[in-house]
Amino acid sequence: MLSLIISIDPYALVNHVENLYISRGSHAIATIRIRKEDVSRNLKVEIWTKGREKFLIRILEPPRERGISTLRVGSSIWNYFPGIDKVMRIPPALLGDSWMGSHFTYDDLLKEVDIAEDYILKVKSIEGDTAVIRAIARDDAAVVWSQLEYRILLSRKVPISITMMDETGKPVRVMTFHRLERIKGKWIPMEMVIRPVNNPHEYTRITYEELHLDVDIPDSYFTLHHLRR
Repeated sequence: MLSLIISIDPYALVNHVENLYISRGSHAIATIRIRKEDVSRNLKVEIWTKGREKFLIRILEPPRERGISTLRVGSSIWNYFPGIDKVMRIPPALLGDSWMGSHFTYDDLLKEVDIAEDYILKVKSIEGDTAVIRAIARDDAAVVWSQLEYRILLSRKVPISITMMDETGKPVRVMTFHRLERIKGKWIPMEMVIRPVNNPHEYTRITYEELHLDVDIPDSYFTLHHLRR
């Protein structure tokens, strides 16, 4: 078992997991189910991405929210509200706020963490075909989570879960991954669920109905002009 732990490069494995959905361009249709104590709602969205730093999410359903969109370019994020025809940039002070009432924040959408630069990674254990990898933030890293714990299926190099912890090492949120499909030569989870640890009955579930990787997306999609279309 020790020899197996030593043979695993945690940085290469986690980097692969963190980049599963990254490609020169992607296009997806997804449903988002949000369940909280006081509200349950469903969204259908269309998503375009290009590399790590460009994406556009547009709500298709429900009708009353159709056209509400979020654009990211680099470290900047904007929302567009067609009902009032207004584009609003999200200031740094609000990056911790919920995106569209979900359990995802704008910080999650930015996700500018460099695992190798910001975290020290160690293989904690091997459980059958699952590697448990602990990531501990470096002292000078400007990151939201002080620790992360990855459970990764070794045979398919996909995440089973990621647990996010605060500065005391206490788990705050858990993201789980489901419904594997093979796309462009790699296994991709087509569903992910994020739950707050202190209220596990709440969740946000993203389910891909369609996911196309390595497609050509024009740069013009990731502009404020296109955001308002």
